[in-house]
Amino acid sequence: MTHPSSLLITRFIKYDVRHFMVNFASMVSASHSSALFYFFIARLSDALLIILDGEYDRLVAHLVALGMTSDEISRVSRSYVRSMVRKYGPEPPKIVHRLLDLYLFFDGMDDPDRPGQPYLAANSWEIFVKEIVYVQVRCL
Repeated sequence: MTHPSSLLITRFIKYDVRHFMVNFASMVSASHSSALFYFFIARLSDALLIILDGEYDRLVAHLVALGMTSDEISRVSRSYVRSMVRKYGPEPPKIVHRLLDLYLFFDGMDDPDRPGQPYLAANSWEIFVKEIVYVQVRCL
């Protein structure tokens, strides 16, 4: 029989996306002000939160109704778009797959700001596994 306290941990204590992203990003040894780090965080956000179908089109229609031209719309920041559209978190197996793709993309890559130095920290695999466990037990 499962002890009631273990049920409380897996059913009520959740790991919010913002803190998950901060802890997951701790595997990056590069400067957090670099352009590549921004790319890493953007892909991490895309892996965790998927824009619902039709939401981008809805946002574009809204911006057109406000009088924006297509050129102005194309220059709208990614952060604005992500904040104005509805998103959902996929099921854990899909998140794990997307996070593994992200990890494998950056694994072995050199830091462009520090030639010869790895982009990911030496203990990045351990950080990855630790964070994936939270996803698998549905704490995210």
